[in-house]
Amino acid sequence: MFKFFNKWNQKQLSKVNSDAMGTSVNGLSTLLNRSVDRRATSQQLVNLWHSWVYIAASRIGQRTGGATLRLYAVQGAADDTILVPHKTLNSAEVKSLMDRSPRLKNDTRLRTTENVVEILDHPFIELIKQPNPWTNQYELFNETTQFSEATGDAYWFINKDPAGRPINIVLLRTQWMKPIIGTGDEWIREYQYGRGANPTIFQPEEILHIRLPNLDNQYIGRSRTEGVMASVQLNDEAKAYNLALNRNNAIPSMIVSMTAPNANEENAILLTSKLKKLAGGIMKQGGILTHSSELKIERLSANIKDMQYIEGLKFVRTEILAAFGVPEGIIYAENVNKSNAGESNENFEKFTVKPKLLTYEDKLNSEILPLYGDDSLFCAYDENVPRNEEMELKKTDSMWTGGRITRNEARARDGYPPLDGPEGDEFVIIGGQSLNNANGENEETENEDEINEEIGA
Repeated sequence: MFKFFNKWNQKQLSKVNSDAMGTSVNGLSTLLNRSVDRRATSQQLVNLWHSWVYIAASRIGQRTGGATLRLYAVQGAADDTILVPHKTLNSAEVKSLMDRSPRLKNDTRLRTTENVVEILDHPFIELIKQPNPWTNQYELFNETTQFSEATGDAYWFINKDPAGRPINIVLLRTQWMKPIIGTGDEWIREYQYGRGANPTIFQPEEILHIRLPNLDNQYIGRSRTEGVMASVQLNDEAKAYNLALNRNNAIPSMIVSMTAPNANEENAILLTSKLKKLAGGIMKQGGILTHSSELKIERLSANIKDMQYIEGLKFVRTEILAAFGVPEGIIYAENVNKSNAGESNENFEKFTVKPKLLTYEDKLNSEILPLYGDDSLFCAYDENVPRNEEMELKKTDSMWTGGRITRNEARARDGYPPLDGPEGDEFVIIGGQSLNNANGENEETENEDEINEEIGA
């Protein structure tokens, strides 16, 4: 079925490329040894990596690069011996871990056991911490994010030892990479890397490809820049216009005319020199000019068209940042207070950064960790979305007083260690009655403050 789909997909792509080039294409022969086409080349997209594109991509890269990634393992049984340094997770921590990721929530290993440990020492941890001799973890994920955001694609070369285990990860330059379409059961036949006539050839199993969604091409991603190309180009043209305007001084701030009978070019030059000497520079504003000739001064200001143009550039900026999922409050503090700044940061982490982290999580779990030959391993990022402490406390109180979680589960939600005695595993009975001693005697909780005190004790 896959072989049939791949052939059909290549034929459709062939037709699209034929229409775009105005030439005829017969069968699949023209697709052999041909790189995947894109509307804008990767190099062109890298050339647009400046101004608001650079600002937006770098903000996302900084957050993803600084995220905390951990390695976990599922135990077959609670008494299984684990020989490497580890930390056992309680049931609340396991549930919290599953809630962070749709992949983990649907993982049958986690749904059928609560015996999960965090692995503290493993070759994978060292690999991520130092992917290669010249790159650390922050740099790898920061630059990977910026490549994928700016060009739609990022490529890792996975260097392996003779046993097939990964020993290095190298981020390759997207603009030098050419995926070659395969035939039959091959999705990608090979990757050609380099700028010269003799590129380096990588096999598909040597490359980990991270791509953004692309409705126009299933082989490569579509960058955020391409989605708002008109705004990006308009912003660049506006920058070039303003730069030329400043360099050429095409529009002065005022015109001074000499109306006296002795007005001539020589006197005009002397007057210009005197004006610059008196009023030139920001520290000479407000000076007084005296001159023997009769003068007519006409001040120039921006016209309505120029002002509308400037307002239009604000929309361009907003559209580019929106395409990258970066709230304007993350970039600058104009009209931003503490309340909406917190909301901007939360939305940024939830809707922009977290999807990137989940993508990396899935790629590592499906393409890197299996190389170690241990199917109990999985990795996951720490929750990056900031907690609303007040709302979380109310939710914990509601779950505790509603009899849905134990004392220790409530304490774990708020980051407190479990109680040593059996009372930590007790529930509140709906209606406010709690089994809060070892003899099982019911006691009435007096008020909500007492419940909060027990949770935060």
